[in-house]
Amino acid sequence: NIVQLVNTNELNEDIEYYKQKSSEQQTKILSLNKEVKEKNTKINFFDEHVVFVVNNGTRVYHKYDCYKFTGSYWAYNIEAAKGKGYSPCSICH
Repeated sequence: NIVQLVNTNELNEDIEYYKQKSSEQQTKILSLNKEVKEKNTKINFFDEHVVFVVNNGTRVYHKYDCYKFTGSYWAYNIEAAKGKGYSPCSICH
């Protein structure tokens, strides 16, 4: 019975230790989720408002992940790009 009591106490200590570690990890997860949300807000802003004009004479603007967006470029907000006579790329818009 003494051995069982000692084993039970050790197991209870282990349980408390892992509860604490779990709580610490949950706090880290919440912090990382907040960071991801903030980064996504920025990314969404750029995806919605910033376009890129490639210096190739095509007169179209692209999103950042368009495969035609290569080489030297200018970044504009959409209104400025339209105001300069650029049209949306048919592939990425």
